[in-house]
Amino acid sequence: MTGFRAGILVMVLLSAPFTVAMAQSMTQAESSELAAFPLTEDYLTRLIAADNEITDKRIKVARDIDMTQMTALAELVDATTLEAIAVLDKHGLNAHEYLFGRLALVDAVQAAAPNASPEVLSYTNEQNIAFYRAHKAQIDAFLGS
Repeated sequence: MTGFRAGILVMVLLSAPFTVAMAQSMTQAESSELAAFPLTEDYLTRLIAADNEITDKRIKVARDIDMTQMTALAELVDATTLEAIAVLDKHGLNAHEYLFGRLALVDAVQAAAPNASPEVLSYTNEQNIAFYRAHKAQIDAFLGS
């Protein structure tokens, strides 16, 4: 695996709604937190700015991690590199907010689909689905949809 940004995050953004390893390793508390994560305009602005800087500077976001051995999403947060932490901090984010917010964003996108299953809908909340619909063009451009 080439690192969080090139490996894990790409898999997260392209899978529905998580990779199997991530879903299996998520604790109940993490699942509940993710479903309640509040997406806001301020968060989205900071996320996009941080992500653009990380991409532009080609910063590896996290050390390599074997997702099949994970027992919690917190392990991904703990694997964040110091370089990435500095960029996230500059934009008012921490590694936890970065990961959970991105996952919450992807879940809202998938839950907004007309034929979203009850399982997919359980990964998010109505406010995040409404937020995605209100910011669809910007979020789709950000996620490369």
